[in-house]
Amino acid sequence: MIALLKYGNWSRYCTPGSALAGMFFMIACLAGLGGLQADVIANFDGGTDAVPDGYLGTSGDGWNSPWLENNASTAPPTQNTVLSSGGPIPDGGNYLSAVIIPSPTSTTGSRYALTRDFSTGVDQTQPYRVELTYRIDEDVDSENSTFNDYHDRYVIAEGEGGDNDTGTHNSWSIYTYGADGDYTNPGAVKMWAFYSGLSDGSAFDPDPTRLISTGIALTTGGTYHFTIDVFPNADPSLCTWNATVDDGTASFTQNNMGFRTGSGAKTFLYFLTKKNKTVPADEYDDIRKFSVDGISISTIPEPSTFLLLAMGCGLLLIFRHRRRY
Repeated sequence: MIALLKYGNWSRYCTPGSALAGMFFMIACLAGLGGLQADVIANFDGGTDAVPDGYLGTSGDGWNSPWLENNASTAPPTQNTVLSSGGPIPDGGNYLSAVIIPSPTSTTGSRYALTRDFSTGVDQTQPYRVELTYRIDEDVDSENSTFNDYHDRYVIAEGEGGDNDTGTHNSWSIYTYGADGDYTNPGAVKMWAFYSGLSDGSAFDPDPTRLISTGIALTTGGTYHFTIDVFPNADPSLCTWNATVDDGTASFTQNNMGFRTGSGAKTFLYFLTKKNKTVPADEYDDIRKFSVDGISISTIPEPSTFLLLAMGCGLLLIFRHRRRY
């Protein structure tokens, strides 16, 4: 900026002091752009009304469906998904709370998915950001916890409609498990982990370089803010994503992760739970409980857009200064 102002008649109007002020002004402009304007929102302010920001909600405001519940097992679980108030985010208000109760006759485990299609809200050929606040409402850290099996898990993911489990249809996915097992690693046990795939639809690989531990522990009542930046590409093998999880005291960021699917970005936001396959008589209370709030999905401006806006802010300051002389 200062070098630009050394030439031509700009130097008549822009002293080093005014140039420095211009730089600070541009930085302020960029800082103001840091908070992206959300294209799709779910704050549940609509309550139980049949409106896009309600529950179950309706299509509209970027959502292409209401909220959908899918479950699977030999004996489906009972799900109780309701709106509550005084939510997990600091400003309170409504939030969505889900309680998934297994059937006593289930022998293959219970899977549950709360999903919604956001395909009309953002252009998925361009980078976009997903943000949300998630709270664990079950006992996950006492000696009496039933969150203690490899099949016990919470998952946040992007996938295709109609599914109630993770798989090769997922683009990005975030996991936590109740115990170690064949398809996890100790770094994902009662800690959040990001899955970095090969963007080719290959089998799940629990190696720590793929299932990446964040070191952010699961706690009863723990509230977590997630930021997921998705970078689609015309070549699906080049799709990537970045993610950050913050529990209010610590955060972890991982960049340049691959998708699991080999077919690009997907259109459904997923909140999934699972429970262990066999339910001992003393674990009929193996209940998953979570809450979610503050969901926003927004387009990420291209770097050139930020640069043009910054230059515009700087030129505006220069011309304002010029008019004084």
